Amino acid sequence: MARLPVGRAERFRPPRRVPDGIERAFLVEKLRAGLDGQLVLLRAPAGYGKTELLAGAFHGL
Repeated sequence: MARLPVGRAERFRPPRRVPDGIERAFLVEKLRAGLDGQLVLLRAPAGYGKTELLAGAFHGL
């Protein structure tokens, strides 16, 4: 398997989760329901917790 250049590999790792992050059960459930489709689009302004939500969903699912 070919190795990715340094720097690009970071793009494909899930973000680390903050230990005291907020649980968003409703949004995680919406993501879980969307996994049956081909694409899940998560759109919100900066600072609304998109990365934290996806990190929590990745570790929870």
